[in-house]
Amino acid sequence: MTFVFLTFYLSIFSQNLKIDSLKNEIDHSRGKEKLALMVELSNLYVTREKKIETSDALREEAIKQKNMKYVASSYTLKASAFIGSTQIDSVIHYANLANDIYKKYNLENPKESYKLIAKAYIYNGYYELGLYNVKRYMEGAKSLDAYMLLTEIYYMTDRYDLAKEIAIKAINDLPTYKEQTIPYAEYLLYDVLALSYIKTNEYEEALKICSKMQQALGPNVLKNKIALFYQFHLYVRYACIYVRKNDAINAKKYLDKLDQMPLNEYRSIIEAETNGIMCEYYLLFKDYNKALYYINKALDSFKNRLPLYYMYVEAADLKVKVLEGLNRYEDALSLQKEISNSKDSIYRINMPLQMLKLSKSYEDEKSRIEQEKSNAQLIKSKILNITLIIIAILLILITYIVFRNSKKLKEKNQLLVKKYAEVDKYIDVIKMNFPENQDRTTCDTLFEEIESYMTDRSAYINPDLTREYIAKELNTNRRYITEAIKEATGHTFSDYVNFYRLDHARKQLLADETTSVNVIVYDSGFSSISTFYRLFKNEYGMTPNEFRKAQKKMKSKIIGLKK
Repeated sequence: MTFVFLTFYLSIFSQNLKIDSLKNEIDHSRGKEKLALMVELSNLYVTREKKIETSDALREEAIKQKNMKYVASSYTLKASAFIGSTQIDSVIHYANLANDIYKKYNLENPKESYKLIAKAYIYNGYYELGLYNVKRYMEGAKSLDAYMLLTEIYYMTDRYDLAKEIAIKAINDLPTYKEQTIPYAEYLLYDVLALSYIKTNEYEEALKICSKMQQALGPNVLKNKIALFYQFHLYVRYACIYVRKNDAINAKKYLDKLDQMPLNEYRSIIEAETNGIMCEYYLLFKDYNKALYYINKALDSFKNRLPLYYMYVEAADLKVKVLEGLNRYEDALSLQKEISNSKDSIYRINMPLQMLKLSKSYEDEKSRIEQEKSNAQLIKSKILNITLIIIAILLILITYIVFRNSKKLKEKNQLLVKKYAEVDKYIDVIKMNFPENQDRTTCDTLFEEIESYMTDRSAYINPDLTREYIAKELNTNRRYITEAIKEATGHTFSDYVNFYRLDHARKQLLADETTSVNVIVYDSGFSSISTFYRLFKNEYGMTPNEFRKAQKKMKSKIIGLKK
């Protein structure tokens, strides 16, 4: 016993160290990491007070960080704190708060809240509502947990064959659920399976299951609180089996083992079941007074502390037998009526009808949502197809417009090239732009000198040509040069010089198609390529390269006609 207690308290000390370490990590962390650690801490606690405390702290921190996912998690954790109590409304309230947040903020719902609601209903005897919420929970990913709940529901509703079938299937499928960290799954499944065999009086099969459960628990039970809880359960099952087999010696052996187990936070839960078995044990010896003492203790636990409705009914039925043994028939009859009224209350009679309506509404809602999704997908596909058709039409239209404009531009350019070719052939460029007046003035004479200077010397090819330079060459001043050009052409000096340079460049582009445009630019007297391109486009309605292409196209047409 000293070793047992020492091992147990060492495990508690180790657990406390882990909690202290986690608290330290939380103090030195921030953001989502801090929230995740707070969830882990809450899961380490078993007592309701600590769970509520840590879930409230998590909610405050999540609100501060504006993280609604963890706000929802805090409500789920708080709901879990009330599981195992008579406060069913608290479980449902906080679980629904979590569901509302997941829905409002369009967050992925892990469905854990539905599991808690299901448990609250199941433990309080509302099995159909429990089944309904298990169905909602099974929409999530934790199917193993859902199957575990199903085995419990089937057992509590006396459908033992179904409970055995689901439990055996789940145990066989456990290797496929490795990614689902539910350390107590195997223990619970074995426990429910053993109970189901006991209920169907298959005691040898129940003993085999208990043996397998003992192997699953392993030698280090005291180091794991969950394992310790199910070790309690296992001794209760053994004691129950031997009591039902009228084997008082073996029954007493396991009742003594129960009494020697170290106390922990689960002891109050186990004691309720233990007191029920103690009652059955003393019934073997027809010691009705001791049997009554223990069954009253069990009923007190079930009635005031534990919301396990099916266990309360079983204990009440057992008390009826005890009262009959004591010849207290009036009390036994009164209790029997109370049990019957509890089983057949208006609420419970109407429950199947209510659940039928609720399930139908749920299925209708689910079907409607699926139909809406399908319609939305269909509309989305139609919109996508229409959009693609419109885009295709626009692309075809744009391609046609670009092609048509390109063709028109080429035709226009060819006409322009043809026009300038005809101008070059029949009209002198200087006379075309600056026609000779009949009445000659001083400005006319000076302009003729400027014209001669520009054409005879090709002065315009000098990129540094200025009015001052021409004035010096013609023995006049810059103002007279400007006035003569303005009067004769209506243009500025710069426009006048650029006209000659552009005309020279145009002819060079036609004369030699191999010469680079940039070379022609500088040979024509321009010092800036960008200025040349801008002036050329304004003057001739096309770029130098387009001008060359139009000329080439026109020549090929002429050659084709000659052939």
